[in-house]
Amino acid sequence: GAVEHRCYPWTECYDARSYTELLSTHSDHRMLPREQLDDLLQAVAEAIEDVAGDEISYAYRTDLLTARRESGGEGDPTAAEVEN
Repeated sequence: GAVEHRCYPWTECYDARSYTELLSTHSDHRMLPREQLDDLLQAVAEAIEDVAGDEISYAYRTDLLTARRESGGEGDPTAAEVEN
């Protein structure tokens, strides 16, 4: 069937603490040596507090793609062929 696309933009606000907690979950950050990660998160927190007034907004977008399977296609069992 036809593919339908829907886009849902949304924004999340973070203070310094919540944003550095989020960053610490990212795999590329988790791979850093502990001291380097701590230094990075401290620098990010200070930038958010000093430059952004302790709050940043981060724009996200969620994309949803949907399609309906057309019945009777090759490899698509009919209801009579499916047994539980």
